[in-house]
Amino acid sequence: MHTDPLLDLFELGCEAVGAGRLDEARSTFDRALQLAVEGGVVDDVLPALRFVGIVARRQRRYADAEASFQRGVAVAGRTTDAWWLGWFHLELASLFIDQRNLARAGLHQRMSLELLRQAAAHVERLEQGTPEERALAEDRRDDPDGPHALLQEAVEQLAFIESERAGSPFALTPVRPA
Repeated sequence: MHTDPLLDLFELGCEAVGAGRLDEARSTFDRALQLAVEGGVVDDVLPALRFVGIVARRQRRYADAEASFQRGVAVAGRTTDAWWLGWFHLELASLFIDQRNLARAGLHQRMSLELLRQAAAHVERLEQGTPEERALAEDRRDDPDGPHALLQEAVEQLAFIESERAGSPFALTPVRPA
């Protein structure tokens, strides 16, 4: 039976995160990122960058997490995939919420909200397409990390940021959904 070494590393890293072995997860995802970059496939590099950033965030290595997520924004920005780009902005917003930097969180949250709306609209257009497009749309809609689920997360994050800003004496103009 043939296995994909990159997918194996992703699985091992996720298992390590789930077991609280963050140093092991970090090492595993770093190897996965190296393998993905060597392979040169953007669809492999993006999840590797996200996993590296998530582990860094959990370890409170915020500068490393930000660097990984920003790199993800740069790589995803060279594609037409609003889903990945929106997802990285959502990760950055969460990172800045952790650091109580609501201004930066709000900036990335607004970007994620717009991009994830575009991604969700794309899925809805696919639902009207060919059988293959409809199958892809169904997969994306049912995916717990698909555009619709992430869009809901972005809306909830927006409410949190607004409520936090409302309670701050340094509140800026509230963020409003488009």
